[in-house]
Amino acid sequence: MILSIRNLLFCVYLAHGISSFGDRLWQFAIPLVLSSIYPHSLLGPSVFLVLNYLIKIVFIPIATSSIRRQLRSKTRSHFQVMRLFTALQAICVVISSLSLVFLANVEAAGGTSKSMAVVATHGLVAIVVGSAGDVLSFSATIFLEKDWIVRIDKEIRRSKHAKNAPTLVQMAASLRQTDLFAKMIAPAL
Repeated sequence: MILSIRNLLFCVYLAHGISSFGDRLWQFAIPLVLSSIYPHSLLGPSVFLVLNYLIKIVFIPIATSSIRRQLRSKTRSHFQVMRLFTALQAICVVISSLSLVFLANVEAAGGTSKSMAVVATHGLVAIVVGSAGDVLSFSATIFLEKDWIVRIDKEIRRSKHAKNAPTLVQMAASLRQTDLFAKMIAPAL
């Protein structure tokens, strides 16, 4: 039993680490990409940061309440909710990445004034859709830290192997360490 708990926790930490790494990499890379596309202007990174935080302020409470509502109504299991949020986050990453590739190609080809509306639209799509992916990831992290780890801890405490298993505080600390490690290593890559 304890081996399966350790495997479960390893998978939770690994998934959280990969998600955190992707988030941190995206948050660090987008301003750099926008700065490299438009080297003489800080407008792109500035708009990115303002829109990113505004979107988070508005939509993180909505996303987290959606998770709670789905779990309370028993319409979806915990795994289904996480799978849905992960799939939606992946779709957002793909759309945002394609928009950034389009922006880089238009700028490399020497975009004309006629294409500026298209460029602005793709820039806005990259920022808004990327921020939506960030909201989904942040909401899933809240869900993981506030619900799943607590449920795992309750199951561990009910089992006969509770004395050898990590405590809730240790599990939360491991999640936080994983998050901080991802925050530190992502910009270095």
